[in-house]
Amino acid sequence: ATGKCIMVYEGHEKPLLDCDIHPGFEYDSIRPVVVTGSSDATLKIWNSKMGSPLMTLKGHSEAVYGCSFSSDGQRIISCSEDMTIRTWAFPDGYCLYIYRGPRSPVTTAKFSPSGRFIVSGSDFGERRLYVWDANMPYIEETAQFPHTIFWTHDALIKKICIVRKTPELSFWLAS
Repeated sequence: ATGKCIMVYEGHEKPLLDCDIHPGFEYDSIRPVVVTGSSDATLKIWNSKMGSPLMTLKGHSEAVYGCSFSSDGQRIISCSEDMTIRTWAFPDGYCLYIYRGPRSPVTTAKFSPSGRFIVSGSDFGERRLYVWDANMPYIEETAQFPHTIFWTHDALIKKICIVRKTPELSFWLAS
């Protein structure tokens, strides 16, 4: 209401390029509520009480141009000069999926309001918009094919044994 600065976040080694506030933001919360992306190739997670980061997300190899929360607050999306888009589990911080395809740095990426799609784009090089399935990896029929490979002494494949079985549920396959 006053326009007064209430918190300064310091911790990135290079300039900050984007930030977003969690949809469930509460002032004076110890929960993580802010994400920032920087030209130091990292994302940082912050709460509204501490000026130092709670967590650093590493995965991009170049500057992170954009970052934002999904509308349900359970995922973060980031896009980078390394020509990838990444989704991250929130608040756990592990990378869920890496989207590859653009042939130039990705300057923006956002979830659709439903969280079902991602739109990404670039102002460099190819100047295209991409629409992605945000629920990657999507597996329609869950089946694993464990196999054993038998080699010859000449380094050629002699035989591959494949067995089809239904895998145990993991977090990738759980609804």
